[in-house]
Amino acid sequence: MGIVVRKKVRQVDEGKLYAGSIDFSGSILDFTFEFEVPIPEILMGWKEDPEKRTEIPPSQVKVWRNVVKLDLTQGEQFLFTAILMGHAFDLYVETINDSLKSGAEMTYQGIYSFTPQGIQMLSNPKFGDIFG
Repeated sequence: MGIVVRKKVRQVDEGKLYAGSIDFSGSILDFTFEFEVPIPEILMGWKEDPEKRTEIPPSQVKVWRNVVKLDLTQGEQFLFTAILMGHAFDLYVETINDSLKSGAEMTYQGIYSFTPQGIQMLSNPKFGDIFG
């Protein structure tokens, strides 16, 4: 099942902390996404050992809906990490390439198709009426 997803991602602490919002077809969630190890160190590790590129760097996602912090299951943590991690790396690279200033915000929009497990997780009422 595909839905329109719009993400606004802002770099708060270069290469480490990101914040923003995810709009799942009108159901808006705010988030912070923090790497345990800053992106420059992750990239250096990947350069030294290319096999590490298949590992997901340790991170923490926090999600709010209507200013209420949501408790995320391990599966939901993984899902939001998958949704956000690539954009954090993109924003970091754009910033170090001087395309953007530190603290800049980028917006990403597209139609996302979720697995049945992802649909089941995001159908939880705590996230709003995403698939309504």
